[in-house]
Amino acid sequence: MNRLVAVLNNEKDIVQNVDYHYYEQPFMDLGLESYDAKATGDTINFDVSSSTVNYTISENSGGWLTVVKDAYNVTVSCSANTGAANRSATITFTNDTISDQLTITQRKVSLTADFSNVVDLIGELASFTIPVTSNAPWTVSTSPAVQSYISIDPTSGNGNGTITVTCDAVPTSGSVSITLTISNPYGTSLNQAIIVKKPKL
Repeated sequence: MNRLVAVLNNEKDIVQNVDYHYYEQPFMDLGLESYDAKATGDTINFDVSSSTVNYTISENSGGWLTVVKDAYNVTVSCSANTGAANRSATITFTNDTISDQLTITQRKVSLTADFSNVVDLIGELASFTIPVTSNAPWTVSTSPAVQSYISIDPTSGNGNGTITVTCDAVPTSGSVSITLTISNPYGTSLNQAIIVKKPKL
């Protein structure tokens, strides 16, 4: 940048004008150092504080991150982590000789269910619960899909929850086996056999 400076004498008269160049010290600041992305995918948007708009961006995710620069505004998109492990990546912003980094961490999509409470349903209104641990949406289905022996509440959820299975009707004789399936949109399915029995007289 240019600046014109006046040189004055003791009477404060201008005796010389000096035109000189000075350079602003480069700086780069993201305002954040780390971010925990949702397992099912996420997008973050923030402004970069930089002494120039001509900064560069690099990242080492291997493809699960997308970084879009629009002047001083940056959008980072993360795909769902359907792999077998948690993951992290570093985004580096460089301005001249200085840089700043943002670390993105993301847990894997997970779905587990505790079937330890499952018992044979003997008689109407018999019930049990199934605790679900998840960081993604999930649904409950049965096979056969259409049946009148049990009711399920709820039939879907997002995150942790508890499913209650209640006997609504009993077979006229013997027992009926129903397969209950808890699944998410990312390829995980958990199956459990449910036995409904007619009470002994």
